[in-house]
Amino acid sequence: MLLTTKIIIPLLGIHLSIAFLTLYERQLLAHIQARIGPKTIGPNGLAQPIIDGIKLFSKENIIPSFSTPKLFNIAPTIAYITSLMWFPLIPTLSPLIIIETGLFTIMCLISIQHYGILSGGWSSNSKYALLGTIRGIAQIISYETSLYFLILSIILIIGSSNPKDITNIQENSIYLILPTAPLTLIYITIMLAETNRIPFDLIEGESELVSGYNIEYAAGLFALFFVAEYSMIFLASSWASSLFLGGGHPHLGSTTLSVIIITIKTLAITSLFILIRSALPRYRYDQLMKIAWKKFLPTTLLILQSYLIIMTITKTLPPWYFTTLSKHYHDTPY
Repeated sequence: MLLTTKIIIPLLGIHLSIAFLTLYERQLLAHIQARIGPKTIGPNGLAQPIIDGIKLFSKENIIPSFSTPKLFNIAPTIAYITSLMWFPLIPTLSPLIIIETGLFTIMCLISIQHYGILSGGWSSNSKYALLGTIRGIAQIISYETSLYFLILSIILIIGSSNPKDITNIQENSIYLILPTAPLTLIYITIMLAETNRIPFDLIEGESELVSGYNIEYAAGLFALFFVAEYSMIFLASSWASSLFLGGGHPHLGSTTLSVIIITIKTLAITSLFILIRSALPRYRYDQLMKIAWKKFLPTTLLILQSYLIIMTITKTLPPWYFTTLSKHYHDTPY
């Protein structure tokens, strides 16, 4: 029973959410572009993601003769598993895993999740896959430094690295999106690059790299990369709702209601990702590098240093957030 409630049901819910996220994206893009979306299979196209999954996993996996077979086969699994490792940490009323240093754990997971892309592109022994991988690693190095500074700034503001504390403290005050608006904007932009979404879908540039790091993959192995990518979109949105929008409001006392609230917020942020995809052109590779190194890194470092200076002087939490914070956090010095 414990295995069913703690592992099987959440995993099933995660995969169904990812499956119907693809349908939601296609339907929303079709509506924005004034065309007919996938509406043929099932009522209003609801069976389309299921049929697509069956189609991919029923095909034969073709392994190129010039590839490194073992690494080629295991790379999609690495990407798939590492993308799912974030889900248990999402702060609902009853999170699957409670880790006091949850945000530091997320920083570690962010670092290891790219080994799937690196392994897949390298083991394919294809020039297009290798170029896509090199691009990916270069841009990851450029923006993840800023992402780490951003997370550290949030930890300093809240006074805890436990994700549940972040949602709890926002219940008794304003959402963090207001006092940390620059960090919110930077987070959304970095997540667009992290999830390979337009305007930063440079790892998979169709015009110059055909399909990027996964060009040699087909059938089930390609599907694992696909699921990993869309799970990251879902995760980036859910963590944005937790960090900046109060998460699922666990104080309401209902796990179901908490999950519904965080799902609605996650869907709203995911819709923003899709709207950006429909409205913006692709950036050039050098433009992303300039934004990451010359804009995001100095900004996040300056914000982090400002918080440190204020906390060093006042010996308490930053003073502009705080008149309505709970007594426990408000009276706890650093």
